[in-house]
Amino acid sequence: MFLVIPCVLLLMAGCSSDAEDTDGIVTDEEVSDARRELSEAGDKIGAALGRAGEQIGEATDGAAGNLEPLLDDAAITAKIKSKLAGDPEVNAFDVDVDTNAGVVTLTGIVDSRAASSGAEKHARQTDGVVKVQNLLQVRGDST
Repeated sequence: MFLVIPCVLLLMAGCSSDAEDTDGIVTDEEVSDARRELSEAGDKIGAALGRAGEQIGEATDGAAGNLEPLLDDAAITAKIKSKLAGDPEVNAFDVDVDTNAGVVTLTGIVDSRAASSGAEKHARQTDGVVKVQNLLQVRGDST
């Protein structure tokens, strides 16, 4: 609204009048010309605002698309941590889960090889996981 008013005023100031000034009396032809010019100006402003709206929409769509993988990775990490918390074989506090583009990396120190393989199994069975890198170490294991 604030943009439209100055634009209309500028356009009105630039309106040409081919008819001669007759002591400040506005002719029907001048009124008709002014209405036509204002209508054309309104159409141009409307089209420009429409294009601006489309560009804003495209820009925000692109930004949202960039966030989706981050949200997906966070959801995958949360699902795996939830599964680990429900497994009595694995101490979920011992396992760090990082997800990047669907690739899950498990790090930390667990109590047994069974806990390590269990954590890996939970990760592999989670929707959205592309690959699992199991870097878990077993306490007391020298390898």
